[in-house]
Amino acid sequence: MTVDEEMKTQWEAAKDEKERTEALLAGSQRTLDSLSSTVEAGMDALEELQEEYARLSLSGSFSGPLEKAIRLLELHFRNMEQKGVSGDQLEKLRGSVEEMKKRLNVLKKAEKGIVTKLGAV
Repeated sequence: MTVDEEMKTQWEAAKDEKERTEALLAGSQRTLDSLSSTVEAGMDALEELQEEYARLSLSGSFSGPLEKAIRLLELHFRNMEQKGVSGDQLEKLRGSVEEMKKRLNVLKKAEKGIVTKLGAV
């Protein structure tokens, strides 16, 4: 268990219930801001990882892992949406999913062209 020393000091210095409530609200807001910042950093890292994964999948010329990654991100998106995550974070993830879908379409067209050429040989 951790103690926010600043909030503790404000709480102890408070003269009445109103000041104590204000101290608690200020401490809670700092904690909320810190958590929001952590979640945002985690989402940025997740976005970078999924983009790197997509690049690796495309360079290896296989669409299966990319399709699975898209499904996973779509599930993650729906879960975040249900939890009420901010619109900015949802929009970032939605953009990433759409970009991956475009890459998947290009990959499938390329694979189809390769299969067609091999069939003609």
